[in-house]
Amino acid sequence: MSRALRRDGFGKLCKEEPSDHSEAASRISQNLLLSVMVGLTFFAVFRLGWGFWPTVIGVFISLLIWVGLAQLRGFINSIGYASYLIVWCAVVVYLNVTGDRGGLLLCGILPFVIVVGVRWAYRAIKLSSHVPFFIPLALIIVLLPLLTEDPWRLASAADSRIVFLAGISAVPLAALFILRLLRLDLLSVLRGVTPAVEAAQQAPTGVFEELRGFRRKPEVFDGNEAAVDRLLSKAYEISRNDSRVADLSDVMRRRFKWLAVRRFLSLLFGISVALWILIYLIAWAAVPRGLAEEWAKQSVSLGKVDIFGWIVAVPLGPYVAVASLLSTVACVGFLGFALTEDQYSDALWDAVVTNPAKRYLIWALPYVAITGIPGIDSAKPGATRPGKNRNRK
Repeated sequence: MSRALRRDGFGKLCKEEPSDHSEAASRISQNLLLSVMVGLTFFAVFRLGWGFWPTVIGVFISLLIWVGLAQLRGFINSIGYASYLIVWCAVVVYLNVTGDRGGLLLCGILPFVIVVGVRWAYRAIKLSSHVPFFIPLALIIVLLPLLTEDPWRLASAADSRIVFLAGISAVPLAALFILRLLRLDLLSVLRGVTPAVEAAQQAPTGVFEELRGFRRKPEVFDGNEAAVDRLLSKAYEISRNDSRVADLSDVMRRRFKWLAVRRFLSLLFGISVALWILIYLIAWAAVPRGLAEEWAKQSVSLGKVDIFGWIVAVPLGPYVAVASLLSTVACVGFLGFALTEDQYSDALWDAVVTNPAKRYLIWALPYVAITGIPGIDSAKPGATRPGKNRNRK
């Protein structure tokens, strides 16, 4: 349970538990391997002149071979990982010795930026899916202007002013919502979600299965399912006035607020990325290249993308500019609606505050039922001290 709490950012509750860096180490290892593979692919394509898709397929096949051999012999896993890393290091050393600074940036630094950025953007977009109203709202705000001349002329002439527009329009609205988050009463939030948590966990099979996923050896649960179900069911038998909820609020009050702010900023980033992609695709599909050049008074350059041998000409220039301008407008519109309209405000509040509060109670209640609350239950006579009975988590 401590691993589940730490994954969702509530590690302060289980700070006295032994440190467990396995999940962080796994993420770092995955990011390193993906970055190394991307760097080797870039080197083969842009420095050795190999075809993009044959190179990608070759790297993928080598990965499959490595995984297959690792299933037969465990030590192959470490050898394969080390082999990729050694080859990549050799490439970096070669580029450095030959003075190819561009290649060093392309193969040694850019892959890490791409991998981390893509994974972060994916998580942010995934979080934004919890606010289902932003896509139709964006279409209402930007679809009609997108099909007229003025936004294309303005976006083409604005250049870096679009960034300035985003700053002076979106930042104040975001700051208002952040101020609301910093003033939230966590105890009221937890008491508000307690009935939903209690009702949802009458049959705690889902929690039990998720707990198995957090164990390094899930088989330790075999034969103990009934005992774990009884423990979970008893932990969720609470009322609105249960003192445990107040204690849990005291432990996490400040930390929860900053987690909510971080979650809101990630959601805002995800919405901005999703809006930009949506508007760009609509502009590409709806506005012919000649008309875009006429409206923007600017030529449209084309980027070539090779998709399995099919060369796709991707329009750049004014298409990118108008997507940036209108996604900024749509994002500002979304923030305005979220601060004034209950339908959008409730959806945003649920994604940032209510749902995480439910997750907090789902994991915290059975955890404190076993270990007690650090600094609170440990001071009570007969209480179980944190860190005891760890074999039951």
